[in-house]
Amino acid sequence: MKTLDEALQTIRPRLRGHAGDMRAEIDEDGTAHVRFEGVCETCPSIAVTYAGLVRTTLLDVPGVTRVVADQVHASPRTLNRIAGMLGAGRVDDQ
Repeated sequence: MKTLDEALQTIRPRLRGHAGDMRAEIDEDGTAHVRFEGVCETCPSIAVTYAGLVRTTLLDVPGVTRVVADQVHASPRTLNRIAGMLGAGRVDDQ
């Protein structure tokens, strides 16, 4: 089990390696709200990063039941296909 800070320490080096970053906050309902920054904001691979790395890592944080990223404009079906190809599980909602 990881804390939010530990999860971000796992994710951020990979994003920063491409001049990007992200912020995340968990609300009282257990939803992690993600905001991509830097180059990640306009990256054409944002859905892959979200489905394969960010969502999977944040769902390992105790209390997180859902992850949303308003900047990811892919359908849940597309995100599920990406996650499946990457072995990251399902993305049930966006």
